[in-house]
Amino acid sequence: MANQIMKYFEFAHLPQKLQLYSRPFCVLAKQIDVTMKDSAEKSVCLRKLLEAKDACVRASMDEPQPTEEQIREAGGPWLGGV
Repeated sequence: MANQIMKYFEFAHLPQKLQLYSRPFCVLAKQIDVTMKDSAEKSVCLRKLLEAKDACVRASMDEPQPTEEQIREAGGPWLGGV
């Protein structure tokens, strides 16, 4: 059973620009949730990752849409399977 916090990593409802920043956090959160046993530290890890994701998405709201070149240079577009 997935950790309850996982629902907050969903990103399909976000505009495309915000999905660009939110999706990598979802991918990492799923990897952590699936590969680590449940523990207090895992819960802390996912909670802090969620805090980081929220901050990143809020910060990206004030930024222009990244160019395709910027996305490629950063190793993106981070749109692989989740």
